[in-house]
Amino acid sequence: MSFPFGLFLPPNEIAHAQSPTCIVYWKDPISGNWNDGSKWSTGTVPTSSDNICISVDGTYTVTLTGNRWAQNLTIGEPGNTGVQTLHIGSGVSFTLAGHVNVSAE
Repeated sequence: MSFPFGLFLPPNEIAHAQSPTCIVYWKDPISGNWNDGSKWSTGTVPTSSDNICISVDGTYTVTLTGNRWAQNLTIGEPGNTGVQTLHIGSGVSFTLAGHVNVSAE
């Protein structure tokens, strides 16, 4: 499994730091643009101080089309069904102040 932001995990491995409590969640198992606030649990686009989770069961892609920042990011959860994907567009910068946690099963 590879990610456009340079993280590589062999199949069936899980990368975990101590997961921070997510403050902002992708609400539904449907693909969409990160910049669409209606797709997030708070009704607004996450900010640089948020702990973000893209982990609801289902197969979908969250697409990042503009430069963004976040505190921590979790993609997937152990035991999830489907595939949760973050696609970072060409030339787009995504900066994390803390950790990225990716679950691949």
